[in-house]
Amino acid sequence: MQAKPGWHLIDDKMIHTDSVMEANVIQNLAGNGFSGKWRRLRRGIAYGWHSYTPDVELSILHDSMNRRALVEFKAFNASEFTIDRRHAMLAVSKFYGDALCFLYIAQTKTWYLIEHDGELLKTTIPTPGGVLINSLPKPRLTIPIWNRYGRGYLTRPSTLLLKKTADGLEFIVKSFIYSPRKKRYRYKK
Repeated sequence: MQAKPGWHLIDDKMIHTDSVMEANVIQNLAGNGFSGKWRRLRRGIAYGWHSYTPDVELSILHDSMNRRALVEFKAFNASEFTIDRRHAMLAVSKFYGDALCFLYIAQTKTWYLIEHDGELLKTTIPTPGGVLINSLPKPRLTIPIWNRYGRGYLTRPSTLLLKKTADGLEFIVKSFIYSPRKKRYRYKK
């Protein structure tokens, strides 16, 4: 079954989603206490060498604190969300500092918390936070960047600077260590 992207009226806003399933899940969240406490990003997030675009961000109450949750929706089972994408999501969550990562399976209506090693811990639906999503702390300064496929991401200036410095050092090291050597050919007479 192929996903059909499109525009949907959710929580009194026109939102573009990648599938009807995503629109239905967001609509259910908005109707169950998350109204104004969710956001769908126009751009993804980049942190270090990782980039990721969560399906939605939620304002949740976790351990008596208002926290940000990055959520990925999958239709049928957890194996659709591979371990490398989980690690990318966990790495990108450091963009906000204290964000939690969740996976939601629509067919079984199951929530999973993604632990620090990428393993899944079955949990209940997160509790809506006490503040709106726009009230949660976020980096003051972000820079838009684009990957080679033309997708846009937001990153912190410090991580972009460190990444570019590391890329430059890698280039210098490779140019000295792995310098191309001219092949000499001997002609037989």
